[in-house]
Amino acid sequence: HPLILARGKRKYKGALSKTRSGPAGSTLCERMSASSVLSLAKAYGLQKKYSKAVRAMRRVESKMGRMRNKKLKSDAYRFYAEMLEFDFLRQYNDDAKEANYGLLNRAIRQWEKYRNFNRSVSTGAVREAEAKIAKLSKLKRELEY
Repeated sequence: HPLILARGKRKYKGALSKTRSGPAGSTLCERMSASSVLSLAKAYGLQKKYSKAVRAMRRVESKMGRMRNKKLKSDAYRFYAEMLEFDFLRQYNDDAKEANYGLLNRAIRQWEKYRNFNRSVSTGAVREAEAKIAKLSKLKRELEY
């Protein structure tokens, strides 16, 4: 299972043992903590399985309210935006007519969330987010014509 292969068995041992007693019909990601699902999404990203990473990050975002670590939360916003961007670019390069342009809009929104979250913390992160937003917005305008 990719969850075990992501970083080592010891970190995920507790999460995996908890899933056995979970309610019937719930998926593995629903029963894991946000940081564990983030690690799973990063493993998918390293394997270039961007669609799976985006699905896992959707689950992380729904659990982000319980995350206390601001650095981890910031990392989750950034990673989600990157995976949406990479997934769109992969689809666009494969077949421009079949690409899901909604991913581009979602990527821009995620970069905006990342910028707003880091506005009081890191000016470097804000500059990075604004540069990405400008780049993706320009790409979006070019594709509309």
